Amino acid sequence: MTIRANYDPKFFRRFLWIGLGCIAFTGWCFYDALLKYPHELERATVYWQSSAGSMELTGMDREEWRTAVREKGWSSVEPPDKPEELHHKIQSQYMYATVCSVIGMVCLLKWLLAKGSWVEADQKELKSNFGPTFQFDQIKNIDKAKWEKKGITKIHYEVGGKTKSFAFDDFKYSREPMGKILRMIEGTLTDEQITGGPRESEPAKTTLD
Repeated sequence: MTIRANYDPKFFRRFLWIGLGCIAFTGWCFYDALLKYPHELERATVYWQSSAGSMELTGMDREEWRTAVREKGWSSVEPPDKPEELHHKIQSQYMYATVCSVIGMVCLLKWLLAKGSWVEADQKELKSNFGPTFQFDQIKNIDKAKWEKKGITKIHYEVGGKTKSFAFDDFKYSREPMGKILRMIEGTLTDEQITGGPRESEPAKTTLD
């Protein structure tokens, strides 16, 4: 009998929303870096002026600034930040855009690659469409320390003299068939090979204080 657990769309959909949110924020950062702050920089070069023989910038007086705003057709009369502050903001927006775009693309790629993925097992082996395939008799041990709270079991197996691991996760894939596959695997293992928790056929022990 072969049991297949398909990917859980609800779990991977969160990567879609995170990815789209990051891409949207990236667009906002580029808007600020290419339009908003350069416009502010143009206003700042008019408002902030160097005094003769001094490196310190001083702002225009109120009437001069109002006159400049009317002549340029600007909508706001609020004094802008200093030019060096605006240059820093522009550089920061490019940095934020780079980081967010990378995170967004990784999340979207993770969502796309998960679509249609599966894990299945018969009485002898476990395999998945994304790579790992191993026989039950190649399993060295399984670690269930995170199974009860996070639904994750680490399966350690040996192939060609090398020990590898497979993350058995019932949040990413349909929980019921994943539980059946785990019970099928445990049926081929000794008690010493199952660590971090009881067999699935055994109820978890509770301790009364």
